[in-house]
Amino acid sequence: MIYVVVDEAIPESRPHGDGDHATIGTMTGFATMMLPGVAPA
Repeated sequence: MIYVVVDEAIPESRPHGDGDHATIGTMTGFATMMLPGVAPA
């Protein structure tokens, strides 16, 4: 779901044709930031 949103809704994330790298980087960053919030629960 996050892949589709970042890949389609945020075209500025891939200005030089590196769309897959930017999308995977965004997904990794999102997961890293969500992990501390979800882990204690």
